[in-house]
Order: sequence, then C-alpha cells, then structure tokens
Amino acid sequence: MLFDAFIARIRAEYSHRVPQRSELQRLGNALKAICVKGNFDASTYPLALPGEALMHKLNVDPRGGPSLYLVSDGLGVDTVPHEHQTWAVIIGIKGAEFNIFYKAEGDEHRNASRVGDHLVGEGDVLVMEAHEIHAIDSRRGIHPTCHVHLYGRSLASLPNFASRCFTEGKQTH
Repeated sequence: MLFDAFIARIRAEYSHRVPQRSELQRLGNALKAICVKGNFDASTYPLALPGEALMHKLNVDPRGGPSLYLVSDGLGVDTVPHEHQTWAVIIGIKGAEFNIFYKAEGDEHRNASRVGDHLVGEGDVLVMEAHEIHAIDSRRGIHPTCHVHLYGRSLASLPNFASRCFTEGKQTH
C-alpha cells in the first residue's frame, strides 16, 4: 500500500521519542511527496457534506503509535481551540483549512489567547508539536477540505477530546 513503508519507518524511529520541529518538517515534506502519488478518489474517500466531518483510517497503529488518517471537513465544521497532546503533520490535499493558533493563558480554567493563523491548502504542510493549541475555522472556506493527518499517537490512544479543549480568551499580537 502507498503509505506502508513510510509509516513503518516512522513507527520504528518515533514510537519512543518525540521528533524535533525540524524533523517534523522533513517528515511533512516526505509525506507530501507520497501524497502527490496518492489516489484519493471520491468513491473510496468521499468528501464531507456541509456540516459533516469524515475521518478515513489510512494506517492506524493498533498499539497506539504513529498513525495516518485522511480527514475531510464539510462547510460549517469548526473546532474549538484544542491541543492534540501528540505531534502532528498535516498535508493539504483539497480545499483550504484555516487554522487559528492560540497560547495557553496559564490558568487552571484552560483559557487560551489567539496568536496567529495558518492556511493549509493543496500541497501545503503544517507541523504541530504536542503542546500547540489550534482550532479550525470553516467559515472562510467555500469547499470541503481533504487533508492527510499523521499523528505521533493514534487518535484512539489520546485522552478524550473535551479534556484537550480550551476556551478562547482575548486576542494577543
């Protein structure tokens, strides 16, 4: 399969250590080169309809290690500020995903302040470390998105989503 050799190498190298940001960028560039060769045809991997979020498992580690997903968010699908609690590499396949980044305000109420934005379009690479906080804003998009997500841990092995969320506070510059 398309991703098998890549994900086997990632699991061997990063199941017991966290890659540095520069390593994440290299992983992103390598994954992007593989994705260019991929056939993410709509009959196998349908795009999400408005208000729908789809996650297709491309190669998920049953032991909870590095895993690959194809994610499609329809128009109107936003996320609240959250952290993954694992590193992530995202490759844009179709559509434009607007990411808003935050920093934790340091209080026990899990508030976060907006610090920047990042657009992930076709062929773009976004890397995130485990502590980074972001949200998805679909109000600026006009088409459903489709992106490959590589996470340092399988989503099933992460704490539940609500426990990783933040409340948006004031905007900082």
